Amino acid sequence: QFGTVNVPKRDKIYSPLAEWCNEQRELYRKKKLSEVLIQKLNKIEFQLEKASGQVLSGDGLWNFRFNQLLQYKRETGTCNVPQIYTKNSSLGNWVSTQRVLYRNGKMPDERKERLNGIGFEWTRDKSKCAQLIDGVMINNFDELWEHRFQQLVAYKEAKGDCCVPQFYPANTSLGIWVDAQRVRQRNGKLSQERIDRLNTVGFTWSVKKKNETSPGECNDKNQKMQSDDDSLKS
Repeated sequence: QFGTVNVPKRDKIYSPLAEWCNEQRELYRKKKLSEVLIQKLNKIEFQLEKASGQVLSGDGLWNFRFNQLLQYKRETGTCNVPQIYTKNSSLGNWVSTQRVLYRNGKMPDERKERLNGIGFEWTRDKSKCAQLIDGVMINNFDELWEHRFQQLVAYKEAKGDCCVPQFYPANTSLGIWVDAQRVRQRNGKLSQERIDRLNTVGFTWSVKKKNETSPGECNDKNQKMQSDDDSLKS
């Protein structure tokens, strides 16, 4: 399918397979891999000597993504992978990155020719790259953020606060998104513009234990209880 047996460990879809590959290398290193299995792996050019935990990078990773793109085109008839492609977010990001490199004049000619050879479109057509999420066509991560923000506004209007349970049965994606905003803010990765917008709706940046909760903070136990209550009502 991809023309290689080097599985990227950081690819979410294939991470279980990558772990299995590393297990075979570890067994080989400890001389616990049978000769029959060694011969089978050698037959497909599996790299038994590859260091455990090593991930693809450079040309190896580029070729892997290119072959994923080829497979996507076989299945859909186009190279327009949505930037927020839920089945393989890494591929969506990679396709977007190729366009940026091309626009900035940093795309090697050899790679440009290979992408041209499969009908790669260097300008993203929004009408072809949109992804249907919650019944809404979303084109990129900015639109997805705005979509979740509006869901948060609706949640506050209904509940009176922004304390969305992380595992909110009515909308698990919203609960995960709210938690992600707190994490990104703590790590300095949330833009000031987005912090300001969340503050305008009374976003609660802290989630503390029941006995430590202060006004304006979410209670993790209450969040779980709310989650359980909502699931019973649904």
